[in-house]
Amino acid sequence: MRLKVVLFVALVAALCAADAGAALEPTRLYFGVDQAVTFRAFGAVEGDRSIALIEGGTGRVLGERAVTLADEGIVDLSAMFGDVLGGAGRRQVLYAQEMVGGEAAGAPIVIEPMLTPRVAMDGRTAAIVAAFNSGDREAMETLRGMSEEQMGSLAGQVVWREPAVRVCVGFRVYCDRFVEVETSLGVMTIAMRPDAAPNTCFEIRGLVAGGFYTGVPFHRIVPADRYGRPFVVQAGDPGGTGDGTPGFSIDFEPSGLGHDFGVVSMARELDDPNSNGSQFFIGLSREGCARLDGRFVAFGEVVGGVDVLNAIAAVPVGLRDPEDAGSAMDRPLDPPMIVGARLVEASPITARPARVTREEAAGVER
Repeated sequence: MRLKVVLFVALVAALCAADAGAALEPTRLYFGVDQAVTFRAFGAVEGDRSIALIEGGTGRVLGERAVTLADEGIVDLSAMFGDVLGGAGRRQVLYAQEMVGGEAAGAPIVIEPMLTPRVAMDGRTAAIVAAFNSGDREAMETLRGMSEEQMGSLAGQVVWREPAVRVCVGFRVYCDRFVEVETSLGVMTIAMRPDAAPNTCFEIRGLVAGGFYTGVPFHRIVPADRYGRPFVVQAGDPGGTGDGTPGFSIDFEPSGLGHDFGVVSMARELDDPNSNGSQFFIGLSREGCARLDGRFVAFGEVVGGVDVLNAIAAVPVGLRDPEDAGSAMDRPLDPPMIVGARLVEASPITARPARVTREEAAGVER
């Protein structure tokens, strides 16, 4: 038991501790809905010090308050933003951004409401459950009469089951971090988007902090789909077969982040929305990836290293199964490797670098 406690504390420290020079860090990872959300302030600063509360996704500033330190350098965010934080009514991820002399300073703090989750089901299972629960024999007969292709298409859909009651019991609060991915072809930087997929981002952070992605190949590269549209590069399976997982699954989340060039998303089994694990893919074009919106969980964006993404996409590929001429042409002949991945301090939310673009990629020599 003591070992488990030590490991948990170490993980929390890795995920939440401020980097050298950081000004604010949460006093703990989880806060109940009626508890004060508190930060610990570090270091003396020159100029007026305040905190801006910013809505995730939209970037809308919900309010800005001057910092008032309590004993031991504690900042009580609940007292500062009780009217804005929202308590049990809060639904969006927020960012608390320190401002010094009117300028954003340091990484923002992610404030994620802990909500009763919605449950995702594949369309086939949802149809079967609905027909069984309603006693609709005609619907059951229709399902039985479907072809394998029709059933597969139905299984690929995502259907949501709403909880009977959806409540917010508190907040998960931590310092925002970028993920720096060192590959055999160079370094890429990924900005996480907890405002789009908070649970997915948090689980991926844990895998990165724990060294999961050390020595992991890009096992699938699809420079173009059957219509000639740039598609994806994929990694995250230490075994390199495309079948590996971290030993657990991450439930599907309704990400509103559209799949585009440089957007990072979770790979999963096509007939199981909740089979997300450690594998991820990076989009190579909007036209090739738009059909993935709503069907896969997009959780991050490449904001640095477009030349590296470009180089990975250009690696020669062969048949997935060399003994099957009909198999997909997506197995890299010399797989690029992830040498390691690490969490690094994020830039202020108000000065976040833009996602890389295909136009940038086109200007980089391969």
